[in-house]
Amino acid sequence: MADDQQSSNEAPRAGTSPDSAGIALALSGASREEADAFLRRQGRLTELQVDDLQRDSRLHRWMLRFGNLSAVMKLAFEVALAFIFLAIAAGIGAAVWTAAHDSSLVIEAFSVPPDMAARGLTGQAVAAQLQDRLAVMQDATDSARPANSYVNNWGDDIRVQIPDTGISIGEFYRLLTGLLGHQTRITGEVFRTGTGIAIAARAGSSGGTTVTGAERDFPSLLQQAAEAVYARTQPYRYAVFVTQGAPNSASDKGVAVLKQLARRGDRQERAWALVGLGNWQWIVGDFTGALKTEIASATLDPSLVGNTDAAWGDMLLGHDEDALVWLARALKQNWRIEPAAAETLKATDRGYYDLYCGDFLAAETAFARAEVLPNYTGSASIAPAQRAESLALAHDLGAARAMLAGHGWKNDAAIKPLAANSFVDSPPYYVIDAATGDWAAAVNELKGVENTGSSGRPFVRRIWLVFDLPKLALATAMSGDIVRAESLIGRTPTDCYLCVRVRARIAAEKRDWPQAERWFAVAARQAPSLPFADSDWGEMLLHKGDYDGAIAKFHEANLKGPHFADPLEMWGEALMAKNRSDLALAKFEEANKYAPNWGRLHLKWGEALWYLDRPDDARAQFSAAKSLDLSRADGAVLAKWRAHV
Repeated sequence: MADDQQSSNEAPRAGTSPDSAGIALALSGASREEADAFLRRQGRLTELQVDDLQRDSRLHRWMLRFGNLSAVMKLAFEVALAFIFLAIAAGIGAAVWTAAHDSSLVIEAFSVPPDMAARGLTGQAVAAQLQDRLAVMQDATDSARPANSYVNNWGDDIRVQIPDTGISIGEFYRLLTGLLGHQTRITGEVFRTGTGIAIAARAGSSGGTTVTGAERDFPSLLQQAAEAVYARTQPYRYAVFVTQGAPNSASDKGVAVLKQLARRGDRQERAWALVGLGNWQWIVGDFTGALKTEIASATLDPSLVGNTDAAWGDMLLGHDEDALVWLARALKQNWRIEPAAAETLKATDRGYYDLYCGDFLAAETAFARAEVLPNYTGSASIAPAQRAESLALAHDLGAARAMLAGHGWKNDAAIKPLAANSFVDSPPYYVIDAATGDWAAAVNELKGVENTGSSGRPFVRRIWLVFDLPKLALATAMSGDIVRAESLIGRTPTDCYLCVRVRARIAAEKRDWPQAERWFAVAARQAPSLPFADSDWGEMLLHKGDYDGAIAKFHEANLKGPHFADPLEMWGEALMAKNRSDLALAKFEEANKYAPNWGRLHLKWGEALWYLDRPDDARAQFSAAKSLDLSRADGAVLAKWRAHV
């Protein structure tokens, strides 16, 4: 009893509630049926509560998912709006940037008389024809000057503006270019006069030009108007355009423009103007003046074409040492001209430099590159002839002939017309004839060249005087007519390196050794860096029998032109004459690097091997010589050797 009372006085155990305790107390006094009914009702209530809780849980989870989806959709919408605003801002920014850098030429529709418009010559048609003429002049202006070097440059961007009405993107862009850009706008009108028609064209705020004439002369009047626009908006290009051809009234205007730019422009403008003036002086035959002008340009701005042009000017004057110096500077300079022109000039400059050093295979490689580059001032057109020249000078006569035949050139006279803006030092067919000892054919080649070039431009006639006439004199002397040869060489200047060398060789052919020595010494002083005078001098001493003197000259020539095969080969011959065929082999092997297809080289190489008791090696060299070009005399020598060995 005490225990029961104690139990009733204790608090309910953990996990129970007063209700559950009451239910338990109530059930303790109820019947079994009542207790079961009560428990069933209580279980049903619990199930309903669980169902409610599950429904509430599902609804809560769905609302959470919907809330997340809503947040994602809201974020996506905000991101999309941000992208749209960014795109709009980027478009506006791009339009502003483009407008600020727009330097195009825009031609507005001209005002024309109603009856002309009714016949189809509307204002827009006049603007389009003006556009066509400006584009033609632009394309015909052969200049290495980059477009971005002009103060007022519209490059190749020439377009006609089509009128529209209302607010549009086009109108918005025109507003931007008007505020920020550098467009050149051409406006104008066509109107009738008492005697015909007049065309007035204005370029922005720089004023305009009016041309008048008969209505039937409308095309020529429009051309005059186009030239006036070109001259006003692009004075340097206009000057180059009109001075590219023969002298006339238009070229006189161009020269005046260039002189004005050379006096009043900034440093770069003056340097380019001097380039243009120098080119004009070349065209009219003032080669000394052209050289001074090009040197002045190179001094003002050595990154332009002044170094190259000065080199060409010295070539045309026969000043080969100075030309080599200018070429070396051009090859090292930082070019700031049109990239395509720069690459072409680099290739041609390298080719000429290698020619002047006697490295003929390297020159051929350089001219081969020039052939596939943009045809700047005729470079690609003349490059195959320059390649053939280089191959012939490297004694690869078969390859030179194939090169010439591949371009349909049957003689040197066919190549001469290509020398309007460039040149070849040695006509290739002449070199081939000289190498094979056919001096009569060489004379005929050069006479044909003289007939082709005698009535040509001053540039072409100068090439004849400095490059071709000395060779004609030499070929004439080697053909046996010394008197005629001396008369021919007497017409050439004495400050010309090739001309002086030929004077020496003609004297050597006469066996006038003192006179030959004197002229060789003059040539060596004129061009102390070039190997050719020393090589020629050594050849004379070799034929004279002064083997030690010849070797000394060949050694000097080799120091100046280490890739020049001729002095190496003759050095070997001189050593053989001194019974040192063992030493000669090294010279022949070295020469073979730079003239591997030289018939005479392999002939002499075989002789040296035979003298050293190496018959198999000698036969191999004689076999190589037989497959290559030889002079008639060398061919006879080879035939004797092959019969003997």
